[in-house]
Amino acid sequence: MKSMLGGIKIPNDLSQQFESANIHVSEFTSNAANEILRFGSLAKHDPFDRLILAQASASGAKLVTVDRALLALDLDFILDAEN
Repeated sequence: MKSMLGGIKIPNDLSQQFESANIHVSEFTSNAANEILRFGSLAKHDPFDRLILAQASASGAKLVTVDRALLALDLDFILDAEN
């Protein structure tokens, strides 16, 4: 969506670049979908941000962001990209 709206440019070979950099892209699971319920205060926040947050929470991954609303949750797995 961000690319379609001109917000970012995504290279055509993005998946190949991820593979060569050993970056694994996780599927969005039903466990992650259930995690969305933990973050009711973000009900009107960007839906893609909520999906990313839920996926990180469900998988035990770190989420690096500059999004102040996500950082304000003060959760240990959400890291400030500016620090």
